[in-house]
Amino acid sequence: MVNAHWRFNAAIAMALMTVLAAPFCAAAGYTPWAEENLPMHLLWGDTHLHSSYSVDANTMGNTALSPADAYRFARGEAVRANNGMLARLDIPLDFLVVSDHAELMGIMLKLREGDPRLLENPAAKRIHEVMANANPYQFGMIGSTDSHTSLATAAEDNFWGKASMVEPGTDRTSGDPSGPFGSSHPDTELTKGWTFGASGYAAVWARGNTREAIFEAMRRREVYATTGSRISLRFFAGWDFEAEDAAKPHAVRIGYRKGVPMGSELGAATTRAPGFMLIAMKDPQGANLDRVQVVKGWRDASGALHEKVYNVAVSENREIAADGHVDPLKATVDLDGATYLNTIGEAQFSVYWQDPQFDPAEAAFYYARVIEIPTPRWTVYDAVRLGKTLNAADPKIVQDRAYSSPIWYNPE
Repeated sequence: MVNAHWRFNAAIAMALMTVLAAPFCAAAGYTPWAEENLPMHLLWGDTHLHSSYSVDANTMGNTALSPADAYRFARGEAVRANNGMLARLDIPLDFLVVSDHAELMGIMLKLREGDPRLLENPAAKRIHEVMANANPYQFGMIGSTDSHTSLATAAEDNFWGKASMVEPGTDRTSGDPSGPFGSSHPDTELTKGWTFGASGYAAVWARGNTREAIFEAMRRREVYATTGSRISLRFFAGWDFEAEDAAKPHAVRIGYRKGVPMGSELGAATTRAPGFMLIAMKDPQGANLDRVQVVKGWRDASGALHEKVYNVAVSENREIAADGHVDPLKATVDLDGATYLNTIGEAQFSVYWQDPQFDPAEAAFYYARVIEIPTPRWTVYDAVRLGKTLNAADPKIVQDRAYSSPIWYNPE
């Protein structure tokens, strides 16, 4: 009886497994993107940050924050800056490169400690990089802060300066000749604290958040720059796009299947002009979008170089004139409160565009530019939060933006 009962249960189990497995076998090809391995992760980081190990950062006041502190800050931890204030990112970064200068790295720390070996030998060895044998102009586009504070901040409302001597609380907004960067001499005009921009970040389209995936994205140049906002941007080119492709739910997959992404080279021309798909979404915690543009550069038959900016799509139902002109938006910025309103602009653009002046015999490049609505500049936040005086020449309002890596067309 026991064996018969076991055989009966086993038969039922096998039948159930067959019934349950049948639909899965029949539907093996149902999900069209099941085997795709596309770069669908948008990662944000900074690839040019200096810590106290860099000799210039250290001499400019960053004496306390090491590379480890920089990575803790990028991960979202609160770090005490050199001025004694706590600093923290609103949203952590996905990756960070602490690019301390190889020359004399850490020497100021040792000098401050009175290391006898350095006191005996003041000469420093300099390291020369070997230039790669490659076209120096066909490169991808990224942004980074080049901050020397160990703090990778690029947002207008959370800007900790490019050097510790111009962190919040200093006279970095007034442009006083006696300020941290010196005189009003024309040669040093651009070194006044208020002239520095809160910028920027590197965005990469990667297959995962790993070191290998990030560097792979950089090698294929599927990267872009922003001035600090976390704008999502896709840019594709191809010969077979249709106008409605950009509005389809799987427009990104269509971009990869029918064309090439930012950072790529477009194949030989057909009888029609190339088509471009541009998909941009606002920073989830930032400003709406004003417009999207395509910037084209080309070399004509005589060898002369040209460049033209095309307004591809604009917000607020404004018209694009025949010459490309678009009236500016009326800003919602309140300078007294350091605020703005997202009552203007768009949250997203999905646009198809064709080059109206394409010549298949001319080499060209194209890149996308996305511009936000006007917002307060970082100096305005300093004035409101810290009671600082603004320089009369300070523009006080900015429009942060994103720039894609180019797509190149070569007739040869």
